[in-house]
Formats: sequence, structure tokens, C-alpha cells
Amino acid sequence: MKKILTIAVAVLGMGLCAQEAPSLETEAEKDWGVSLSLSYASQYFDKGSYVNPDPIFQGDFEFTWKELFVGATGFFDCTDANDHRQTFEEYDFTFGWQPSVGGDWDGFIKGLDFKFAYINYVYPRVREDDSNELNVAVNAQCLLSPGVDLYWDFEDDLWYGNLNVSHDIELADNVTWNLGGQLWWGNSHFQERDYELNRTSFISAVLETSVKFAINDYVTVGPFATCGWALGSKMRDNWREGDDQSAFNATFGINVGVEF
Repeated sequence: MKKILTIAVAVLGMGLCAQEAPSLETEAEKDWGVSLSLSYASQYFDKGSYVNPDPIFQGDFEFTWKELFVGATGFFDCTDANDHRQTFEEYDFTFGWQPSVGGDWDGFIKGLDFKFAYINYVYPRVREDDSNELNVAVNAQCLLSPGVDLYWDFEDDLWYGNLNVSHDIELADNVTWNLGGQLWWGNSHFQERDYELNRTSFISAVLETSVKFAINDYVTVGPFATCGWALGSKMRDNWREGDDQSAFNATFGINVGVEF
């Protein structure tokens, strides 16, 4: 726990120090960027259900150069309950390409943002669950930023994804409120692995909300909450079989982020 708190202080300190750093590129937009974040969440939440019902820390790193990016995410279990033992339970490594087209189209949709990525999932406790996926996503540059996000585990022929929307509301000069939602689905292989259901259908509806307070040009901090509903009677029954979740699940937490 002391190590995690040290990391949180370091992330915040880097951003505060960066406020005084002179800009090397004042006129032209720089080609590269770095983002770091640390979140505390009451549960590890994914697609509307609990992967881990215990509190977790999630750390994220991403480096971008023009339209290319590489990133890493780690999930650290904070307790010894529910057979989760105060260690890192998952690492995700990602690299890909994020091009955009348009941006100045004369219409309701101003452009399109794409993402093409490769993701490697590593589970230190259960290495046989390690997997690799390809990810393709597109979002429209318009009100609510509607989009589609698709994932393919090519080793086990698992397909899943979501339809999504997201919108930022400026509450003040340094306060932003975000609202978002996803409608998740999975093919029969995915549902058989995760839910013991042999069918292709929707899984859950997920709503997200967060508030970010900008401390300076580099650092943000704020709370978030996420909730999910199981879709369909069989999915609701499957979720209820777990002692730690029901047909409606929710998690909340706080995030500290730094961007350069």
C-alpha cells in the first residue's frame, strides 16, 4: 500500500512540477505526448460486472507519437478478501494507430476518429488465461461522439464489443463533467467462456460519469462512478449466481491524471 501511495504522490508531483517547465515548442504543436493516471475504485468493474469485487488501484501509462501510441495498464488488488491477494492481478500492454479523417466536414459529422490496436493481456496469478486481441474502433466527431468498439481474441475466436456515446460538459473554466454509456455484446464463444451461455447477444448496458478538476495545464483530479445492468433474463440469472453481484452492479472511485 505504501508503494501505491508513493506512486500516486509521484504522479501528482510530476504534473505540479511540469507547470513551471518552459515550453520548448510554443508555436508548433508537438508530435509526442505522455499521459499517466492512477485510479482507486471500489471494485474492478468490466462490461457491467465485477472482475474483482475488492477495491483496486489501476495505473495507466500511454506514450503517443503523431498517430501512433503504446500503453500499459496494471490492476492491483488492495485487500486479501475473496481470494484476491494484494498483488497485481492483471497487466495490459497495447500499441496501435489512431488516425482521424475530416475534422472540417460541412455537416453534422465533422470527421471520424479511428483506432487500430493490438492488446496483450497478462494474468500473473493464472498465466494460462493470458490472451491477445485485436481492437478496431471508430467514433464520429459530433454531438455525443457515437461510435463502435470491437475486440477479437483471434486465438479462441472470441468476438465482443460495444456501441458507445460520450459527452463533456464544461461546468467551469477548470471543471469538466463527462457522461458516457455503452451497450455491450458478445458472440457465443465469448459468452460461453465468461457466462456459460451458448448464444450471441447483448450482455449489458453501462453508464459512466466523472468530474475532472484541472489543477493546472497538466494535472486533473476527480471522482467517477460506473453502473451496469444485465440484459435479458438468462444474463440476469447468471449475474445473480455470484455472491458479490446482482443484475445491477456499481462501482465508484477517484482518479489523478497527468498529461504532457
